[in-house]
Amino acid sequence: MTFDELLIQLGTDDDRARARLERELAQCVLQDLERVETDVRVMSARIRASWARVLGRVHGGRGRASLCALLTDEDTKVRQWAAVSLGKVGTIEDEDVLLDALTRATSDPERRSIVEALGKKGGPSARAVIEQLVSTHQGVSQARTRALLMLERSKPKVSLDASAFSRPPPVALAVLLYTKPGLEEIVCEEIASVGLPRIAASGVTAIEWQHPPVGLFSSRVMDYFAFELTPEVATVPDDVPLAVLRALKSNLAENIFAHYGVAPHRVRIAWADGAHHRSWSWSVAELLAKSELPIQSAPSGADWEARVRIVKEHVFIALSPLFLGDPRFSYRVADVPAASHPTVAAALARWADLRRSDVVWDPFCGSGLELIECAKRVPQVRLFGSDLSQGALDAASKNAKAANVVMDLRRVDALSSAPNNITCIVTNPPFGRRVRESRPAADMLCEFLVRAGEYLPRDGRLVWLTPAPFDTDRAAHDAGFHVEKLAQVDLGGLRAEAQRLFRGR
Repeated sequence: MTFDELLIQLGTDDDRARARLERELAQCVLQDLERVETDVRVMSARIRASWARVLGRVHGGRGRASLCALLTDEDTKVRQWAAVSLGKVGTIEDEDVLLDALTRATSDPERRSIVEALGKKGGPSARAVIEQLVSTHQGVSQARTRALLMLERSKPKVSLDASAFSRPPPVALAVLLYTKPGLEEIVCEEIASVGLPRIAASGVTAIEWQHPPVGLFSSRVMDYFAFELTPEVATVPDDVPLAVLRALKSNLAENIFAHYGVAPHRVRIAWADGAHHRSWSWSVAELLAKSELPIQSAPSGADWEARVRIVKEHVFIALSPLFLGDPRFSYRVADVPAASHPTVAAALARWADLRRSDVVWDPFCGSGLELIECAKRVPQVRLFGSDLSQGALDAASKNAKAANVVMDLRRVDALSSAPNNITCIVTNPPFGRRVRESRPAADMLCEFLVRAGEYLPRDGRLVWLTPAPFDTDRAAHDAGFHVEKLAQVDLGGLRAEAQRLFRGR
């Protein structure tokens, strides 16, 4: 179907078909937008309204001028959809056009759409006009409230000083350390010297902390940390936003904000179950705006994240600083697809129980994180890495240089060649990506174990993650390895078993 034919079909009464056509049109290359605009102007209002929605899908500013022209259309529905689309693809430069359209709006749905667009793309002038806007229409009133909230968020941020986290807290704080599920015990081991950590839930370690928070980065396996606030109660779902507000205005939250932040505190509300809960999020934002608290709800550009977890009628909130830089993995300047995560690499390096005399090899080194983390634990070890991808080796070389770590990198097939005198293999092997000839990962890993049994000396060891332990365990035993199962690790929906294999035991 040609572009012109798609355009004509926009007049259909079938809403689903029209939505599909709009998506198809948005994907077309608009090489002659001016000619199309001429055609659209003589078509029905329904087609012009659909065209306005199409332009809302075309980013890069190509349709902005056309949308501004549609704001003067004779049909209120067309003007309404033009405003909606400008809210998506417009810029601050469209503020005056939207304000002018607001003065000429003839229906409340049109006013609502324009106010919403001004909330997303407006500036000080839009704020001044919307503050004076009075409407008894519920939709317009709600749009006004939310637009003012969004305009408040768009104000320039206050520069925050992360050095405050080098100070101890005014009182001992309950701290939660989040990690990949399965790695909690390592986190406990890493921070046991400064407290009494406990596993609070899957992927969560809890500890009472009275030291400078930067000390929490002594855990290289932790993903991030948060301060646990006093739990609140919400007997019915509608009470959840109020419970969140009570937690954020508590004395504990006030002390944390005052000690480590700078007002106004920009907070992003996140929900532990992964859902958006937009109604609750907007309610929290509106409650904060009405309160006298120096706290703003900020979905983007936030300084803090308030992570809300609901268990029956109990509402638990953990407050995490987003402006505090993570000093642990600054060496990670290059990456490759399906690369290991640095906290997982740190866990493997810890499980390796390295000795100064070890010669360590990562046969599937990717961007080199496992090898670098080995050097972080025992700087004296010799490091070798191999990979079939030159891009991966280039990334590993850059990361090693940034970490000031020396490693020997080679583009070879781990199934046919290995460095001399290796004593330990540490690797997070490919689970399906970067596997040669698109072979099943389990087959390749089983074949590698046969080769590893030949490469390693009698007291050699191999530490890795396997996605198919049922298959690889048999291959390991056949190759002369004793298998020690360490943990089941959740790698973002993909589970793998961490193992330590000993040769010749």
